[in-house]
Amino acid sequence: MPASQFRLLLRSYKPAPKHWHPLCLSALVFICAALAQPASADPRLRWDEQAPAFLSAVGKLTVPGIRIESGYSRHVREDCSGTLLASRDNRPPRHVLTAWHCIEHYKDLSKNIIFTLPDGRQRKARPVEDGGGMRADWALLTLDSPLPLSWAADVHSRGGVSRQSELPQWRLTMAGFSGDAGLGADGEALTYHSHCGVIEVTDDHVNTNCLAYKGASGGAVFSVDEAGEATLRGVISAGDGQAMSAYMPLSRIRGRLRSLMSF
Repeated sequence: MPASQFRLLLRSYKPAPKHWHPLCLSALVFICAALAQPASADPRLRWDEQAPAFLSAVGKLTVPGIRIESGYSRHVREDCSGTLLASRDNRPPRHVLTAWHCIEHYKDLSKNIIFTLPDGRQRKARPVEDGGGMRADWALLTLDSPLPLSWAADVHSRGGVSRQSELPQWRLTMAGFSGDAGLGADGEALTYHSHCGVIEVTDDHVNTNCLAYKGASGGAVFSVDEAGEATLRGVISAGDGQAMSAYMPLSRIRGRLRSLMSF
């Protein structure tokens, strides 16, 4: 999408077009955006052992893909993010929530998707189901074996959004493996932006002033109450790498996820 079109979209906050992929644009765009700001202006933090426990459930996804360009197949690698979801009945978690566009080009099932937690633990993953497009930008993966973890995102017992007017009151934390050359270390480090918030609710996305770059797609958006309790609210879907990032609300697919994870 041309930059002029995207700036217009930001001003109007209209519903996102079907193929809105700002977080999946060329890495050069986002590196330039990062370099244009002083390092002190970056509101994000890098994950370490002192970070909030709920961030340990956000991992990196490495997805082998195939794109058709000018009639030829080209092998590509998508670097995205995903969130480990808690299982029912306290079983060790083995499902990961990410964005549909992260696995859009995953065609060769003989090649493995790799999910890596911030502490370095890895598992192979395969798709279970997805939303099929940017208007439902989600995908559920299952791991080849569970990942015991003290905290995983609960999608079973949390209620949905009762009133859209509540959304601006949330204190959000957005986390993913941003591929910027600064804090993100080219996608090798988990970064997160705390104390950001909602700008606008559209038919497809919730727009926020949280900062994320290419690679954070599929990552997590949490609301955090004053006691520090975190609730997963959505999947990072798009953004401009400067002033706005959008997520797909979990409330719109919670029932579907519960059903898929019951098997």
